Amino acid sequence: MTWIRHGAAAVGGLAAGMLLVLGGLLLWPFPFADPDAAAIVAMDDAHARETFHLNIPTDGVLATHGGAFPFRPFPAALPEFGDPLLHEVFALVTKFRDRPDGNVMAFGTELEIAHERSRLLRGLVMTHTVWSIVVPGRGTLHLYQVENNWRLLKRVFLPMLLTGHPFDGSFTSVNTLGPLPAFRGRIIGGTGEFSGRTGAFVEIGHLQHLDREGGLSGTMALRIGYDAARP
Repeated sequence: MTWIRHGAAAVGGLAAGMLLVLGGLLLWPFPFADPDAAAIVAMDDAHARETFHLNIPTDGVLATHGGAFPFRPFPAALPEFGDPLLHEVFALVTKFRDRPDGNVMAFGTELEIAHERSRLLRGLVMTHTVWSIVVPGRGTLHLYQVENNWRLLKRVFLPMLLTGHPFDGSFTSVNTLGPLPAFRGRIIGGTGEFSGRTGAFVEIGHLQHLDREGGLSGTMALRIGYDAARP
């Protein structure tokens, strides 16, 4: 039965190695792992600011993806993308409010795709993300950011998988990594009132519940800082 002992030792060694890697990832202080203060302070220097709020899932119109994201599509009858080329794509249509408990004042879309530079062993769980916001009577606003969801993976998703228990609590994070300095995304275009506007933004997520079946609840805010309008 030597082969059984060798096989057991190999499996045990592999499991121990995986635990060591996982433990190292959870404990390693990546320099970008806590961007909240730097990002929000940078927004305070903007010429003018406004924030678009959404409640999850109540403000969502629909959301789906190709299977690579840990959230179930909604409404419940909505399927995931079936095309393998869309495996790493996420799409959301949502309403926006003027404050978390305020009035609906806009609607928009979010499109995400996995970033080619994502590296789990470097703490980079990144996506390219484009937001398009339609504000009736004002125009449209288009935003681009690189997100890094390492903190969400580390502090919420992995513990949930390891323990088997859903997350219920309070987890707030600036999701934006770049492409601008100080963890800021970029205004890339607009129409109407937003035509020609430039500036930056941060995406702030507040998670309250996540379960292994992909159910979630929380809030999100897009905090936008505009540069001074050109004369």
